[in-house]
Amino acid sequence: TNRISGGKFSLKIFDGDSAIHELERLHFYYLLETERVKTDIFFLTNRGWYYVHFTGDTVPFRPGNPPFYPRKVGEFEPLVDGEWHSVTLDLFNIFANFMAKEEFEGLRIKKVFWAYGSYGYTDAGLTGNFKGDHYYLDDIFFSSAQGDAFKVAWKDSQGTLEEE
Repeated sequence: TNRISGGKFSLKIFDGDSAIHELERLHFYYLLETERVKTDIFFLTNRGWYYVHFTGDTVPFRPGNPPFYPRKVGEFEPLVDGEWHSVTLDLFNIFANFMAKEEFEGLRIKKVFWAYGSYGYTDAGLTGNFKGDHYYLDDIFFSSAQGDAFKVAWKDSQGTLEEE
């Protein structure tokens, strides 16, 4: 983020190539202390970009956006009270209910991000969140009906892998 104005902060939580049935549900805990934090959950798929609205702008994508123009597949109303809350997003049904059957078949998730999305001609990464604003995420993992779980692993600035 920009050290003066805050800027945008993002977190990549998945980088791979998995069928939607392998990443059916996204589980996480979050803590928000202010309504000023702007972030949404973005998905890069083999069908393009999509997002679930979390705390970002109500209408983040306006004319002049890059060509990928993410499509909103859902909305989540977070609690902003300084307490931890548990969430499970049913990604399989979110996408199945949004897409036509032929578009949904063969859907693959390639990347998942928490990020602030507001794209326009003057976007230089300097807007979005105020200096000192933050949000907390914990125990992020994906699961499927088969019970397989993909846990998120962290790398520190030196590249040391840390898993919980």
